[in-house]
Amino acid sequence: MAVRRRKFIRVISYLVAVSVVFASAGFFSQRAKAGYEETLGKVRLSNLTSACDYIREASSGLRILAVSSGDSLADSKAFVRARIMAAAGCLNCFEKTKNINKFLNGAYGFAEDFNGTDKERETAINLSLYAQEIYYHLNDVSSAVINGRYALTEYGSIYKNDSKPYFEEYLDFSNGKEKEIFELIAPASADSGGYEILDGSDKISEQAAKETAGRVIGINSALWRSNESAADIEVYALKYGDITVEITKYGGLLYGLINPKPCAKAFYSKEEAADIAMAFLKRRGFGETEQVSSVIGEFTAVFSFAPIVNGVLLVNAPVKITVCLASGEIAHLDASAYIKNYRTDVFAEESIPDIASLLPQNLELHETRQCYADIGSSGRMCVLAVCGFGSDEVKVYIDSSSMKVVKTEMN
Repeated sequence: MAVRRRKFIRVISYLVAVSVVFASAGFFSQRAKAGYEETLGKVRLSNLTSACDYIREASSGLRILAVSSGDSLADSKAFVRARIMAAAGCLNCFEKTKNINKFLNGAYGFAEDFNGTDKERETAINLSLYAQEIYYHLNDVSSAVINGRYALTEYGSIYKNDSKPYFEEYLDFSNGKEKEIFELIAPASADSGGYEILDGSDKISEQAAKETAGRVIGINSALWRSNESAADIEVYALKYGDITVEITKYGGLLYGLINPKPCAKAFYSKEEAADIAMAFLKRRGFGETEQVSSVIGEFTAVFSFAPIVNGVLLVNAPVKITVCLASGEIAHLDASAYIKNYRTDVFAEESIPDIASLLPQNLELHETRQCYADIGSSGRMCVLAVCGFGSDEVKVYIDSSSMKVVKTEMN
């Protein structure tokens, strides 16, 4: 009996010890979770109040931008961009800020491209007022958090039943003016990544796409079959033999073409091929374009045509097109950059300033154009100087705001 009692006591002692261990682990787990939530809450509150301040400063900066000129213009643009970037960084730790992020992205691009036209100055005032309303909204949310009406974490309290609403449910902003505001900054903030040319377009059916493909390449629509595509927007990829045609699902634009042709002898000249390419683009609805580059091979000619919008050459939105010099047919077309980067909010100034003094003396200036180009990671309004250097062509891009050379290319 004594042996049985000792075994029983050992079993009980073991169970008690295990219970103590688990109870301790649970206690420390609770403390760890509480510490995590407390830290998370502090970070979120800090980011929320900081975003509030930065957006208020961005609103003031946009008002200053509306009246800036001369040497102060660059400083005002930099001030607005810095505040917007800081606000966006603070909001990165939140999930439900779609409208605010869209506005910040667009306003950043607007400030970066600001040239001081009357239309831009009016837009800057409208953006400032919208940013001010975002500030008031975020300030109200911050006050509700500080006053205990909203919870900073979605978990609630581990110590008591906390039924306070999670603050992110009230974080994003809308005052009903989004369509109007986002149209002002559409190229920089479009959900599809900047495909302004497709905005508002109706979605076409696959049958309509097959009929369009048939007109492009002269093949009956019933013969096309669906194919996979690596396009970064929605397209109908259609295939017939070795031929592939891609048509955008919205708007029905020609996005891409692969039409392999045997090119064993050149019957067409470079000039004739360029005319064939230009005529093809006009038939396919690409509007006014201008040839900006060409590469002539033994049997093919590759051209880039950039659109002209309001007198501005969009050199970052070219259509690349290849003509077979044996047959005179279009062998390849890539309109992805054209569709992605096309924009309508650019306007040519009445006159181009004298830029001869900005160029090296060994360059012979042939032509100047107003253009929109990708410089680094962003687009800018520029003066494009087409120059000669011996037998080579040199293109010099001069920022329209700072009048500084920002890019040089040699063909």
